[in-house]
Amino acid sequence: MQVTILEINKVLICPLQGEILDLHVQQIQEEIIARLYKSGAKGVILDVSGLSLIDSFLGRVLVEITRMVKIMGAKAAITGITPHVAITIVELGLPLEHLRTFGSVEEAISYIGSEWE
Repeated sequence: MQVTILEINKVLICPLQGEILDLHVQQIQEEIIARLYKSGAKGVILDVSGLSLIDSFLGRVLVEITRMVKIMGAKAAITGITPHVAITIVELGLPLEHLRTFGSVEEAISYIGSEWE
């Protein structure tokens, strides 16, 4: 699976789209963390607007990615959460204290940038 990671103003953006199989989830996690380390970016945005659903495994890994990003000294945000995905996240009981969410990638970039100015 090809993992798309864009970089804008020292912020990594990973748009997640379609159906993501469990076997690809760890690859996504590893590539994001490796790219963060190599680039020295100040933040990572996981854009889930292209996902129609999030299962428990993917949801847990998204939370883990945000925690790893923070441990590495960067900011993490999730954007594009649809109503269905929001319901799923709450129903799964995922730990929300680690999630910083925004309606759009632009809002998240602004937030991450303001934290470092």
